[in-house]
Amino acid sequence: MQADQIIPLLQVTLVPVVMISAVGLICLTVQTRYGRIIDRIRALNEEKRAIKTVLRITDASNPELHRQKERLEFVETILEKLTKRGLYLKWALFLMLSSVFCFIATSFLILMSAIGITQGYLILGLFSIGMICVLVGSLLLSLEVALSYTMTMMEIRT
Repeated sequence: MQADQIIPLLQVTLVPVVMISAVGLICLTVQTRYGRIIDRIRALNEEKRAIKTVLRITDASNPELHRQKERLEFVETILEKLTKRGLYLKWALFLMLSSVFCFIATSFLILMSAIGITQGYLILGLFSIGMICVLVGSLLLSLEVALSYTMTMMEIRT
């Protein structure tokens, strides 16, 4: 293979590498958000268990009982919304990682096409699937951010 043939091949191969790097950075952010939400779900679930225990052993005439019931309702509402946020992030992360797989495979197929083993439509198809995964994952991230804001406003009001 001549140098004038290798240089365009290397340039084409770099496009998926750039996408891998970009999506990798997004994955770091999503993973951090996902981990924080999971930790918060666990903490609130523990609080929910503790409140239920207090409610079981508290006398019905105790004035604290009403406050505990309100807190339990609030915690259950927050848990429901956090679970939804976690689901959005889980799927966003899955799609982003799937796109990384597609971009890695695309790079490999580009190199394979240089020696005539694979066809261009396969490369284009795999790269397109990767881009669709990034698009849908980004949409899920947007939904999670919107829900995050809604939850924050809800917590401020209570």
